[in-house]
Amino acid sequence: MKKFSLVIAPFILVTFMIISTFTASADGKLPFTDVKDGWYYSSVEYVWERGIMRGVSDKLFSPFGLTTRAEIVTVLSRLSGDDVEGLSDSQSFKDVVKDKWYADSVGWGVSNNIVNGYPDNTFRPNSPVSRQELATLIARYMKFKNQSFPEKPLVSSFKDQNKISGWAADACETVRLAGIIAGDKNGNFNPISNATRAEIATMIMRYMENSVDPMHEAFDNINDLTEGEGRNIDVSLFYRDRVADHGTTRSLSNQLLPQMGLDTETYEFVFSMSDETWEAFINSTDASITGGSVNTNKDTGTGDNFGVARAFIRNKVTGEETKSKTLYLMVKRSLGVEDLDPDDFEPGLAEGAYEAMTEAAMSESSLGQSCDLSRYAYFFEKAEKGEPLNVTVIGGSITRGASAGDLHCWGKQTYNWIRKEYPNADISFVNAGIDGTGSDLGVIRFDSTVLRHKPDLLIFEFALNDGGGSEATREGFETMVRRVLSMPNKPAVLILFVGDSNSVTSAFMKNVARYYGIAVADCDSAAKLGIENNWIYHVEVNYDGAHPREWFHTFMADMLVENLKRIREKIKTATAEELVINEIPAERITESNYEDLKSDLAGEYEPAALNGFELVSGIYKYGICWGASSTDAELVYEFNGKRLFILAGNDTSYMYSIDGGEYVRHNNNWYNLVINEKTSGHHMISIKPVGDGSQALIAGFTYD
Repeated sequence: MKKFSLVIAPFILVTFMIISTFTASADGKLPFTDVKDGWYYSSVEYVWERGIMRGVSDKLFSPFGLTTRAEIVTVLSRLSGDDVEGLSDSQSFKDVVKDKWYADSVGWGVSNNIVNGYPDNTFRPNSPVSRQELATLIARYMKFKNQSFPEKPLVSSFKDQNKISGWAADACETVRLAGIIAGDKNGNFNPISNATRAEIATMIMRYMENSVDPMHEAFDNINDLTEGEGRNIDVSLFYRDRVADHGTTRSLSNQLLPQMGLDTETYEFVFSMSDETWEAFINSTDASITGGSVNTNKDTGTGDNFGVARAFIRNKVTGEETKSKTLYLMVKRSLGVEDLDPDDFEPGLAEGAYEAMTEAAMSESSLGQSCDLSRYAYFFEKAEKGEPLNVTVIGGSITRGASAGDLHCWGKQTYNWIRKEYPNADISFVNAGIDGTGSDLGVIRFDSTVLRHKPDLLIFEFALNDGGGSEATREGFETMVRRVLSMPNKPAVLILFVGDSNSVTSAFMKNVARYYGIAVADCDSAAKLGIENNWIYHVEVNYDGAHPREWFHTFMADMLVENLKRIREKIKTATAEELVINEIPAERITESNYEDLKSDLAGEYEPAALNGFELVSGIYKYGICWGASSTDAELVYEFNGKRLFILAGNDTSYMYSIDGGEYVRHNNNWYNLVINEKTSGHHMISIKPVGDGSQALIAGFTYD
């Protein structure tokens, strides 16, 4: 079968593979009698299971033993996965005998500019490695692998920075910023101290967990800027498409991949599919290919499977290819353009269709008598004056950017328009969207993730994740509205209904909007109108059971912008009385349970005791948590109040005790109400790991 191939864009390719030659003991535990617990257990286990570091004997690892220069270069060569056999000829040090166990690794290090000798042409293989030497070797290895590292340092700086030798200063800063090396408990780096085996194992583990493989990250970055989910490649290709008729392949080549800093000389991204698949695609009007199936975009069903599209990275010099991956072809727009502006949106619909959908999205509360113009007038006035402003959005995964990515989500596009309209204002943007969460968790984290930023414009998106509107989500949503409207900086508020919002929840939220005079962008009603009239297809609104495509993200941003434009026009003819900011109603629609919640989060608050708990970054949903570093760790938190929620990281279990009482186990919930009393009092909470290997990740505490 012939293949139709299209070279879309180039990539850097560095394959990063560690093949373990070691197996765990029968009970799954380390065989080393000198590694039973402590801060280094997980890192020793990590490098041993992957065959990166061995023990000094079958039963001993020697965690506090020193590592020689020969040993560290051997560790790095194993880490690379390269075949080093025969490379001893690449070195000429007079103290490295070619038949020594480390000679090939030294040759590998020399040939890749990772290790250097001394002026007397010696390598000194048996000399211990200092911490600044180790940092230098790791920094050179990072450069050799051409891998990127997001900046997430474990410490802001080293107190003994001035003691680092000049030749090692840049390298030490590189590995500090990458979160690979930290100081001691006093904040010192101790550059000339010898690195222990436990320290090296920990640094190697951090390196591997923090590093970004250019090949795989290239795939992930494409995903992040399109689907944002991190599970499937999602690259656009267009042909006679009603939406993306201005060239997404060109955007991939000229914009997206260069933004990722990829080497366009050596590597290329190749897309190919069978002739049958290609012909089916181009002959199907308004069609996209999803997972190898031609999708006619009529609701969510797919047509015949014409073959699987294939994507891979190829080294143009050697011809080496990565393993192919399933390619999702979807309708997308302007990939790689950071500042998508809804004003430039080209909907590509039948005449009059977009206008009709726009009117359907303009809820009665946004332009009717119930909409309070005053707060929006205050927001626009501050923007006109060029004052600092904050735009914050809060919701679930659609708000976070799933199916569009950070650059193209509806919140970022709305912010782009505001920034363009008011170029003299210093406008910041905060995306407080967290996947799979509703107003019940939203109100518990509201103080820490929203109110702390003092938003001048806040946009809510919870009508999908709040489901049928439980008591907790209803009370939580109204409480968030009341709390933001009570802020002294007089914020404006918008409510967004995404496609497939729950009708019961939408009805409740519209009632809240009318009661508090808040504008609504009802994109759910607009989507239903478009689908009923075959102007758009349901796959645009919900292609995977929850998330819209990028087209609908831009539509939602356009509807929010249209709301703001129309409100701005109404303000011009409003009376002075209409522009006086009103007090919020004293009475609530729901009962109040959450009015005075405050949060103490990891990274921003120091509990009464952190015995064996330490800050851990990169935790899903919360970012930073306190994590137990040993089985006997204990976190102690004290507060004055009547109610307390414990916020936990993903897939976590812990034991907690209240005021010295019996410990209770808690599993796998984002938050847990552990104290709920009628009157306030002083309470002490003790949290411990469960001791069965489960993670204990505590994101913080919310109380009143």
